[in-house]
Amino acid sequence: MKFTIYRATKSFMNTLNHDSDNLNLHRNRSHEGLGQKGFNAMVRTAQIMIDKCFLVPAAVVEAQLNEVFELTNTINRNWVENNEVTVIDESAFLSSSSVGDVFVDDKGQAFIITAFEIAPVDLTNVQWS
Repeated sequence: MKFTIYRATKSFMNTLNHDSDNLNLHRNRSHEGLGQKGFNAMVRTAQIMIDKCFLVPAAVVEAQLNEVFELTNTINRNWVENNEVTVIDESAFLSSSSVGDVFVDDKGQAFIITAFEIAPVDLTNVQWS
Protein backbone atom coordinates (compact mmCIF):
# COMPACT_ATOMS: atom_id res chain seq x y z
CA MET A 1 0.00 0.00 0.00
CA LYS A 2 1.19 3.55 -0.68
CA PHE A 3 0.87 6.37 1.81
CA THR A 4 1.48 10.04 1.05
CA ILE A 5 3.09 11.77 4.00
CA TYR A 6 2.13 15.42 4.56
CA ARG A 7 4.64 17.73 6.21
CA ALA A 8 4.83 21.43 6.95
CA THR A 9 6.80 23.41 4.42
CA LYS A 10 10.21 24.76 5.36
CA SER A 11 8.93 28.28 4.69
CA PHE A 12 6.08 27.74 7.18
CA MET A 13 8.49 26.38 9.81
CA ASN A 14 10.74 29.41 9.30
CA THR A 15 7.88 31.73 10.35
CA LEU A 16 7.33 30.22 13.80
CA ASN A 17 9.69 32.58 15.63
CA HIS A 18 7.96 35.73 14.39
CA ASP A 19 4.39 34.82 13.37
CA SER A 20 2.22 34.04 16.38
CA ASP A 21 -0.72 32.87 14.22
CA ASN A 22 1.44 30.25 12.50
CA LEU A 23 3.00 29.26 15.81
CA ASN A 24 -0.48 28.67 17.23
CA LEU A 25 -1.41 26.56 14.19
CA HIS A 26 1.72 24.49 14.65
CA ARG A 27 1.08 24.04 18.37
CA ASN A 28 -2.59 23.16 17.90
CA ARG A 29 -1.77 20.53 15.27
CA SER A 30 1.14 18.96 17.08
CA HIS A 31 0.03 19.13 20.71
CA GLU A 32 -3.15 17.14 21.05
CA GLY A 33 -5.44 18.20 23.87
CA LEU A 34 -7.30 15.71 25.99
CA GLY A 35 -10.28 13.73 24.81
CA GLN A 36 -12.43 14.10 21.75
CA LYS A 37 -12.38 17.91 21.97
CA GLY A 38 -8.57 17.96 21.73
CA PHE A 39 -8.57 15.42 18.92
CA ASN A 40 -11.16 17.42 16.96
CA ALA A 41 -9.11 20.61 17.39
CA MET A 42 -5.98 18.85 16.12
CA VAL A 43 -7.81 17.52 13.04
CA ARG A 44 -9.43 20.92 12.38
CA THR A 45 -6.01 22.59 12.56
CA ALA A 46 -4.52 20.04 10.14
CA GLN A 47 -7.38 20.83 7.75
CA ILE A 48 -6.66 24.56 7.99
CA MET A 49 -2.95 24.00 7.37
CA ILE A 50 -3.65 21.84 4.32
CA ASP A 51 -6.10 24.42 2.96
CA LYS A 52 -3.44 27.14 3.36
CA CYS A 53 -0.77 24.90 1.72
CA PHE A 54 1.25 24.90 4.94
CA LEU A 55 1.06 21.07 4.93
CA VAL A 56 2.07 19.56 1.61
CA PRO A 57 2.61 16.07 0.19
CA ALA A 58 6.26 15.48 1.08
CA ALA A 59 6.97 11.80 0.52
CA VAL A 60 5.42 8.51 -0.49
CA VAL A 61 5.94 5.39 1.61
CA GLU A 62 5.22 1.92 0.27
CA ALA A 63 4.36 -0.13 3.35
CA GLN A 64 1.58 -1.45 5.53
CA LEU A 65 -0.19 0.93 7.90
CA ASN A 66 1.55 -0.52 10.95
CA GLU A 67 4.98 0.14 9.35
CA VAL A 68 4.54 3.77 8.28
CA PHE A 69 5.40 5.40 11.62
CA GLU A 70 8.67 3.50 12.00
CA LEU A 71 9.67 4.06 8.37
CA THR A 72 9.13 7.82 8.70
CA ASN A 73 11.31 8.17 11.79
CA THR A 74 15.05 8.51 11.87
CA ILE A 75 16.19 5.47 13.83
CA ASN A 76 19.32 3.88 12.36
CA ARG A 77 19.55 6.33 9.47
CA ASN A 78 17.68 9.34 8.12
CA TRP A 79 14.15 8.16 7.36
CA VAL A 80 14.20 9.58 3.82
CA GLU A 81 16.97 7.09 3.01
CA ASN A 82 14.71 4.08 3.69
CA ASN A 83 14.12 2.02 0.55
CA GLU A 84 10.34 2.27 1.00
CA VAL A 85 10.42 6.10 0.96
CA THR A 86 10.37 8.43 -2.04
CA VAL A 87 10.65 12.16 -1.34
CA ILE A 88 8.35 14.12 -3.65
CA ASP A 89 8.78 17.68 -2.32
CA GLU A 90 12.12 19.00 -1.10
CA SER A 91 10.40 22.19 0.13
CA ALA A 92 8.84 20.18 2.96
CA PHE A 93 10.36 20.08 6.42
CA LEU A 94 11.38 16.42 6.47
CA SER A 95 11.45 15.75 10.20
CA SER A 96 10.56 12.40 11.72
CA SER A 97 6.87 11.64 12.13
CA SER A 98 5.23 12.94 15.27
CA VAL A 99 1.89 13.90 16.77
CA GLY A 100 -0.27 15.83 14.33
CA ASP A 101 1.31 14.49 11.16
CA VAL A 102 -1.09 13.46 8.41
CA PHE A 103 -0.77 10.71 5.86
CA VAL A 104 -3.17 9.43 3.23
CA ASP A 105 -3.41 5.95 1.74
CA ASP A 106 -3.80 5.23 -1.97
CA LYS A 107 -7.59 4.94 -1.51
CA GLY A 108 -7.87 8.46 -0.06
CA GLN A 109 -8.27 7.54 3.61
CA ALA A 110 -6.51 10.10 5.79
CA PHE A 111 -4.82 9.29 9.10
CA ILE A 112 -3.36 11.48 11.83
CA ILE A 113 -0.80 10.56 14.44
CA THR A 114 -2.06 11.11 17.98
CA ALA A 115 -0.28 10.60 21.28
CA PHE A 116 -1.69 7.07 21.46
CA GLU A 117 -2.44 5.83 17.95
CA ILE A 118 -2.60 6.43 14.25
CA ALA A 119 -6.24 7.39 13.85
CA PRO A 120 -8.32 7.47 10.68
CA VAL A 121 -9.80 10.93 10.12
CA ASP A 122 -12.33 12.48 7.79
CA LEU A 123 -10.77 15.43 6.02
CA THR A 124 -13.52 15.64 3.42
CA ASN A 125 -12.74 19.15 2.26
CA VAL A 126 -9.19 18.27 1.25
CA GLN A 127 -8.24 17.77 -2.39
CA TRP A 128 -5.47 15.20 -2.02
CA SER A 129 -2.54 15.76 -4.34
